[in-house]
Amino acid sequence: MKAFPELLPFTEAIEFFNAKNIVVSPDSWRDVWASEHVHAFTVARVTAIDVLEDIRKAVGKAVADGTSIQQFKSGLSRLLAAKGWFSEKRDRPPGALTGPRLETIYRTNLQSAYQAGRFKQLVETAHVRPYWMYDAVGDHRTRPLHAALNGKVYRFDHPFWNAWYPPNGFNCRCTVRSLSEDRFERMKLPLENEAPPHGPDPGFDFNPGMVRWQPDLARYGPEARGLITRDMIGRPWDIPSLEEDLTRLRDGFAQTGITASRNPLTIAPLPGEGVTGWSNPRTGEIALPEGVYDRIRWILNIGAIRTEAEIDAFRLLIHEFGHHLGHPVDIKRYNSDPDYSAIKEAVNDLWARHYLAEAARALNLECRLSPFTESRSRAPGTYSAWVEHLRAVLRKLDIDETDEKKLITELNLSENAENLSERFWAMVHEKKPDIAADRPFGELIRLFWLWEQLMDEL
Repeated sequence: MKAFPELLPFTEAIEFFNAKNIVVSPDSWRDVWASEHVHAFTVARVTAIDVLEDIRKAVGKAVADGTSIQQFKSGLSRLLAAKGWFSEKRDRPPGALTGPRLETIYRTNLQSAYQAGRFKQLVETAHVRPYWMYDAVGDHRTRPLHAALNGKVYRFDHPFWNAWYPPNGFNCRCTVRSLSEDRFERMKLPLENEAPPHGPDPGFDFNPGMVRWQPDLARYGPEARGLITRDMIGRPWDIPSLEEDLTRLRDGFAQTGITASRNPLTIAPLPGEGVTGWSNPRTGEIALPEGVYDRIRWILNIGAIRTEAEIDAFRLLIHEFGHHLGHPVDIKRYNSDPDYSAIKEAVNDLWARHYLAEAARALNLECRLSPFTESRSRAPGTYSAWVEHLRAVLRKLDIDETDEKKLITELNLSENAENLSERFWAMVHEKKPDIAADRPFGELIRLFWLWEQLMDEL
């Protein structure tokens, strides 16, 4: 006898559906509208809680066990008929359900659960399958608007999926396929940039997976919930929401008395090969190399910082964010004095590395960053050598990891850049008073042979 493999449960879909709470909608489906359905289970004009619970249990079993539509309708219709809530007669009682209504309940709820679960899976594999194709069934029951989208390919992070991720109407059977770079090129399909001018059916213009996998405010106490809803620092989903959250984060620093820029922060890609990021505290601008910018968008889509490349990208973002905190630099001197700029950049970059995990937590991003020394003390970048030289000097001065973080935080956020060289020389002389302070400290960490000489003297 042939043995068939055991079917595994669709965990994400089950989790999505089980998180819904029963909500009564006495008048119509619109009593619970659009994305509210992600967190609520309701059946229009069914006001008996025990009946809603019966329907919810039947749908939950269908999601978990893969119950067929025939089994679902057969079992539930008998149960509801016994309670007076099911009838196929024309003179049925108000609110009584029919076979077609049960089919709509079945298809809509299962599709929402399955597609939300699939969205989570697709996002988690988007780094290897970044192209998503809209897949309509293509039979006589397919809506014309959905059929027109069949085979169209958008990148996983295109705004199109915010509204057009299935299901896109009652009984919608559309789905999404993911494609690798190689597969996309072999299929020779055009990559879409423009979303269609029309939207999905009313009440379906949202992505159930994107709405579902957000922080659940119900898990927080009243005080914490008040802070979260007041300050709106939650998980950013795209660059505009990241700009808003970083602006609020910066303003939080300012409320503690730290000098900070004032204009809303903006983040833009910087085209070109071999470019580094830059910031303009006067305008609120942050510019990131295109590759870094794209990786930040990926981090926002998956809500996590996991790989070394993602750590590096996030570090550069926080480095540029750091330029919007603390006393402003003298731009003229920064551009003309390499020693002045070296010491400022080394301090700011070292601060950014120490602040990485804390910044990720503040933005509600899943973060696999260990404490600084256990993660990556040699993150690549323009300032890495300067940072390592500075850290080596601090170790020679008996400043350990904990004291280093306190010192660098104080210097970056509270000290004027003009005083940094003097501050570091004061630390050196505290241990070795006979070392001559005959050069700017920035020159010592910038030039290897001078740094090596200082290390020998220490």
